[in-house]
Amino acid sequence: MRWRTKVVHRVRQFVDFEAALLERSMREAAPYASGALLDVGCGDKPYEAIFAPHVVRYVGVEYEPTYAPSANGRKHKADVVYSGDRLPFGDGEFDTVLCNQVAEHVPDPEALFRELGRVLRAGGRLIVTAPFSFRIHSEPDDFHRFTRYALARYAEVHGFEVDLLTPRGGFWTVIGQKLTSHMALNYARLRGELQSMGALGYEAPESRRPRYWALPVVAPAILAVAAGARLLEALEPDDSDTLGYLLVATKKAGP
Repeated sequence: MRWRTKVVHRVRQFVDFEAALLERSMREAAPYASGALLDVGCGDKPYEAIFAPHVVRYVGVEYEPTYAPSANGRKHKADVVYSGDRLPFGDGEFDTVLCNQVAEHVPDPEALFRELGRVLRAGGRLIVTAPFSFRIHSEPDDFHRFTRYALARYAEVHGFEVDLLTPRGGFWTVIGQKLTSHMALNYARLRGELQSMGALGYEAPESRRPRYWALPVVAPAILAVAAGARLLEALEPDDSDTLGYLLVATKKAGP
């Protein structure tokens, strides 16, 4: 039922700060997009509808060695799946390149930014989100966390001019996310349920059954923590700690 889907989505947006802020970042970044868009590490393309009004073509690409064993891999929504060190596209083929929560899983961020820039035309837009304070995930392919200064440097070194670089939440958001996700994943064991809703797609499919008997205690606790974190975030904002960053940058013309 559509009403039930909407209710579940709203509840998840309230308690899952990471999901809510990623969606907000995508809505903030979407107006910068144009033309042909390449979604690098597209997963099940959760943000395609947000970008659709701004682009004429949306292409999702995935890296086969990590995509195939993941929950997303079972959905087969990637348009292109590849292996190797280079994206399977020509130089300057796209007007917009989106890379959402992928950089932490790449052993060499310099090589990633170089490839993202290669397939982007001069004057095109790069949209990247990357984590700063977030749990280890998709093990063992989780290598990095990024400060705003690291992202700005990668952009500058590889020929981009930064248009937007903003944190995704602050200190209280980080605390709220860590507590709510810990209770949901470790006490209630809701990983499988979350994967069925499109979350945790880069991790292996969950086989353990949820602990539904724990929900009468865990669910109210999660709601209380989320409400408290949101209140404290509004009363005492502090972005010295954050879940991650949104970067939007324009590729400079060559010499």
